[in-house]
Amino acid sequence: MTERYVRNSKIEEAPLGSDIMLFDPAKSQFYVLNSTMAYLWRHCEGEFDMEGIVKSVPKEFALSEGAPVAADMKAGLDELVALGMITKE
Repeated sequence: MTERYVRNSKIEEAPLGSDIMLFDPAKSQFYVLNSTMAYLWRHCEGEFDMEGIVKSVPKEFALSEGAPVAADMKAGLDELVALGMITKE
């Protein structure tokens, strides 16, 4: 079964232009996500697995098909997981 990414429901968010500000009340920590990381955050609703997120990137960011974004997206997701912002289910 493919793992899907899900946001931590305790994290609060606020728009900040094309970026997003997140607040983790458990750690009393604020985070500002740039547009790329905000894109990942928005796509972690339990609907997408890694492949689904990567496939949607070229349309969202107007990249050419086949652009090597998988490694960057995986690194970004891994960082969000490490921070406790999202989980894999």
